[in-house]
Amino acid sequence: MKLILVIVASLIAVLVSEAKSLKPAKQELRRQKRQTLSLPDGVELLLNRPLDSGFRCQDSGYFADVANDCQVFHICNAVPPQEPAPNTEPVRRAKRQAGQGVQFQQYTFICGNQTVFNQLTLTCSHPDDAIPCESAPSFFYLNGNIGQTETPFLTDEDLDQGLQLITSVRRTRVNINANTDAELELNRRRRRAN
Repeated sequence: MKLILVIVASLIAVLVSEAKSLKPAKQELRRQKRQTLSLPDGVELLLNRPLDSGFRCQDSGYFADVANDCQVFHICNAVPPQEPAPNTEPVRRAKRQAGQGVQFQQYTFICGNQTVFNQLTLTCSHPDDAIPCESAPSFFYLNGNIGQTETPFLTDEDLDQGLQLITSVRRTRVNINANTDAELELNRRRRRAN
């Protein structure tokens, strides 16, 4: 019996030490994710969940990070490809000429507490004043307007499309709140009646 207790105690000690060794590994993984995006320690507290570091720049501009509920956004800048050396293999040169191999500098930011990146205005806004996060990719094309001096940044069509999305979300939230308030009042009346 003592032998069984010793074995069980040994197994528990091994499991506890393994669990302790996993905790620093988990912390190291979080630190690496933050470092990948150059965000400060504690960013998960603002996000209320683990940071998703999967965003990769595909074009130049400002981009809402939908995987992080648009609380994080990225600024991407295309880095001009360097001219290949004369003795570089022809395949590599052909890839560059075909547009492959374009690299981007990626700068990552987090919006302030209780704000999200509004892809329509390229600013952090209160969620009620921003387009819905899941609609942000529909407005990525606006990055093409950055630096254009002959045309307005936002057209009337852009504003109408964004306003429709924002007001439909507000209406939904108002209806949810109204239903909740009506249900609360109905429950109060029922309790009074009893």
